[in-house]
Amino acid sequence: MSALERLASLAGIEAGYHDIWGNWHAAGRHTQQALLQAMGFAVADEQQIEQSLRQMQQRDWRRPLPPALVVPVEQHSQQVQVCLPRAVQGVLTARLSREDGGGAEYAYTVAELVQLDSAEFGGEGYCRYRLPLRQPLPAGYHRLSLSYQLHGRSGEAATQLIVAPRRCYSRADLAHGQRLWGLSAQLYALRSDSNWGIGDFSDLADFVGRALGAGAAAVGINPLHPLYPADPESCSPYSPTSRSFLNTLYIDVEAVPDLAASAAAREALQSPQLQARLQHLRAAEQVDYAAVAACKEELLRLIYADFGDPDSERGRAFARYCAERDPALERLATFDALDRHFRAEDPACNRWQLWPPAFQRPDSPAVQAFVAAHRRQVDYFKYLQWLAEEQLAAAADRAAPMPVGLYLDLAVGCDAGAAAVWAERELYVGATRIGAPADQFCAGGQNWGLIPLNPCALKECGYAPFIALLRDNMRYAGALRIDHVMGLMRQFWVPPEQDASAGVYVNFPLQDLLRIVALESQRARCVVIGEDLGTVPAGFRETMAEAAIQSYRVLYFERWDNGWFKRPEVYPQQSVVTVSTHDLPPLAGWWRGADIECRRQLGLYQSEADFDAAVRDRRADRRALVDALVDEGLLAPAENLLEALSVDTLLRATQAYLARSPGWLQMVVLEDALGIEQQTNMPGTIHEHPNWRRRLPLSVETIFASANLRALLLEVAHQRSLAPAAAGAAAAATD
Repeated sequence: MSALERLASLAGIEAGYHDIWGNWHAAGRHTQQALLQAMGFAVADEQQIEQSLRQMQQRDWRRPLPPALVVPVEQHSQQVQVCLPRAVQGVLTARLSREDGGGAEYAYTVAELVQLDSAEFGGEGYCRYRLPLRQPLPAGYHRLSLSYQLHGRSGEAATQLIVAPRRCYSRADLAHGQRLWGLSAQLYALRSDSNWGIGDFSDLADFVGRALGAGAAAVGINPLHPLYPADPESCSPYSPTSRSFLNTLYIDVEAVPDLAASAAAREALQSPQLQARLQHLRAAEQVDYAAVAACKEELLRLIYADFGDPDSERGRAFARYCAERDPALERLATFDALDRHFRAEDPACNRWQLWPPAFQRPDSPAVQAFVAAHRRQVDYFKYLQWLAEEQLAAAADRAAPMPVGLYLDLAVGCDAGAAAVWAERELYVGATRIGAPADQFCAGGQNWGLIPLNPCALKECGYAPFIALLRDNMRYAGALRIDHVMGLMRQFWVPPEQDASAGVYVNFPLQDLLRIVALESQRARCVVIGEDLGTVPAGFRETMAEAAIQSYRVLYFERWDNGWFKRPEVYPQQSVVTVSTHDLPPLAGWWRGADIECRRQLGLYQSEADFDAAVRDRRADRRALVDALVDEGLLAPAENLLEALSVDTLLRATQAYLARSPGWLQMVVLEDALGIEQQTNMPGTIHEHPNWRRRLPLSVETIFASANLRALLLEVAHQRSLAPAAAGAAAAATD
């Protein structure tokens, strides 16, 4: 194995991968070198490669403790490993500082420690020892400090001890076999008599209340991460600028408490011109993001202009919020202010990488001078985040009586020009992108345009950014769906300036990350759902089950090898079941082949033969679904059933089919329940298809008055109550 290959292996870059057809794709030298360079390693020539390899091999030996150690809370005799120069003799002093403020100090002799391994570098020997912790530590974040003597000088080292449970919080375990159901919606798509052409947090609270009244245990929505306030047309919720804050376009302007104190804003709100614009936006079939943003910006600027008394109750509340969320909030607001400034000067300057170099680092003198000169503008963006969080908190309070509550969504990564990357570029692999290898849906592989976190940098930070990310997203969630959860184990990286065919997998510290997810999940009392679709590594679902991360099962994909749909009883109990997702057609569109025709019109098939094959396959899929529904007694057998079957009957029968599964939570997607044909997002398109724009045909106020929807939800509730979930235990073991 060459020095480059050994370095790549130590950095987590896999030697290659097998695609879904079993073909081996080796990671070429150019790919390894490009990814290592993007991760921060010096690899320009053989000398640099050798030096980087030596540094990587010696790093953990030359420091007594890494930045963080993850320790199982259930471990009978908790212990850590320490590395010390062989010359260290005598007494070690260990100081434990517990999270709750308690602590202890212990003395060890080197002779009493169990030696696990040894190594020698540059004529100096090092030994790895097992250091037992003499008191059991509870779950949490603690501090371990070591002091020792080496050649007559004192040595010091410290680490964060993350003592974590094995399993996430699971309401499925606490429900004693009760099977729950919820409703899933795209927040922007919600209509109401009062919103401004886009669903908002008040609509969410209203929808939650009505769903609770209908018996729902959860309300699921798309990711709420912030996008680009200066570019509202960049509207994909899965390409955020940060994953720790909120999309302020969801603010309900008329629900802002400070509106009452702004005469100018109230006058503007009542103006015939604005009311006419709002009436037009409410009637539109699609969200006009630019127009919605302009209307909200006009009013919010006026409201903020009259907000500023630091001694008022609202002023003090805003100050407390800023103190709690800074410095991350300050950096996001600074980014938003800079982004708006540079786009105004030149619309083509639409990524921070295109800003003048002096502004490309958040702590530069130029950025500090900008903030000082534009303090009010920066604080305006902080104010918007505060308003958004207030309104989301109100929706979460409305959901509190639900068994689950709000079911939120964590995107897999940030957009290439993200504020998060600008603020902490050392954490990210800047020119690299996350994607997926070739499969039956995309023969060339995929580049998602998202920048990955650097697993080496993440470890060096003691996992602090990951911990903060989980806390930010679990704050108001009863359940959190982690998009592409396999990314906790490995991610498919596309090297800089190459296409997806050159990509390769990069490993992440799965066991550490799972323990941290479990710890934060338990603390927040938040169920974790792993979106485990696509290429799932062998054994990964079993690892998820051991960590009590709920599997995500989509009807379309739950098939046996012969193409038949898996029967409900074989779905695992520890799963969330649903018919479709935002990247797939709703059931009515799937049944009628609307997605196939749309893909043909968009030129997404490579040939007419591919289109014909898709039509034939869908015909077989329709037959397989009807056979499954008949087999379950949910449809009566009849001649020409495929042609005679109404969509409403199909929708009810299919949801009832899933409702019989032991999966602890069934999510009914509104587009499925309402018989909508067009899908939310068409993978492989950006502007060619109205992705993330279509609005629902019914308003929040009238959705639950729909006779078809009421009948469907009653049937789901009935089927969910019929049988205990215990039947899924065996299925989970054999799935």
